[in-house]
Amino acid sequence: MKSILSYLFLFCSLAILSSCDNGLSPELSGELVYSNGFNTKSDITPWGSITFSEIAPEGGGTGSAFVSGGCVYPHSEFKLVASRSGLIQFKAWAKLEQLNGSIELTNLRTGKKISVLITENSWKKLVPEDALFVRMGDELEINMSSGGFVAGGMLVTQLDVAFLN
Repeated sequence: MKSILSYLFLFCSLAILSSCDNGLSPELSGELVYSNGFNTKSDITPWGSITFSEIAPEGGGTGSAFVSGGCVYPHSEFKLVASRSGLIQFKAWAKLEQLNGSIELTNLRTGKKISVLITENSWKKLVPEDALFVRMGDELEINMSSGGFVAGGMLVTQLDVAFLN
């Protein structure tokens, strides 16, 4: 019964979060740490093994990152350093092309992470339920993966990481 209530709470929370805003602009309420719309080929260069796609949601720029891979995770990663201490969170727009996908933000000092799953074939704004506590100087890693034993595929745009006020 407890797990059913947990899933119901998760479903309702996601439904409320996804219906809060239809705009594509970043809305995190604090200091922006990282932002990438993946609108050009040069935007994906620091991420390694992702490719540029000209597919983007309406009002969401001119492109996106196509993330695909098989068994070896993560399929792409990006590291950054916390500029101060506090709670941090991310938001992204994503769309599933095949199988499954995820975006994770990990504090490498503590090993704690927050993540979202990409399960919809239409563009959705995704926000983790929790925030991540970081200390100034902590190294953070954003991982994006899609697939498993068989390669998957997802599109990601408007990825923003920010401190919460």
